[in-house]
Amino acid sequence: QKIGWNEGTHGESNSLDEAYSDIMAEYADGTDEWQHGTYQYLDGKSFVRDLSDPTASSDPNSNNVQYYKYSTPAFFMNVEEHDGSTVISHAAYLMHKLGIPDHVGKKLWYISLDYLPKGNNATFADCRTAINKAADKVFDIYSYSKRLEWAYIIRKAFNAVNIRDEND
Repeated sequence: QKIGWNEGTHGESNSLDEAYSDIMAEYADGTDEWQHGTYQYLDGKSFVRDLSDPTASSDPNSNNVQYYKYSTPAFFMNVEEHDGSTVISHAAYLMHKLGIPDHVGKKLWYISLDYLPKGNNATFADCRTAINKAADKVFDIYSYSKRLEWAYIIRKAFNAVNIRDEND
């Protein structure tokens, strides 16, 4: 499901498309390295976008270092989607690293797609909201203490990339 990909445009919606693609690929590939782009080529050289540490990208043209923490919607309007996606992808990595199991994380990200605005309107803040709404469904079968722990992890991960809830 596409969130709102419009060829040739940038912004948060397109960055979310790329982020969801990377996140789901990470859950599907059976590794735990949180790296993407290994087999993409730039001038005949492969490069890696490291979602676990965006400052460590080996892409010589990457601006991930600048973009892995959210600043303002206006700033991200013209950000290339691979760079912009690092904000959300890094939040997903942090959720994984802080203790949300992969079998839960993959359901959480997949179900959250149902809660994102359709078209080319989804924002990073919408993603946080969608993840929290999906958590209500995904976490329902777990103990109360586990649900609280994982909800705190989600909050901590999104806060770490500067996508804050006004109630925080």
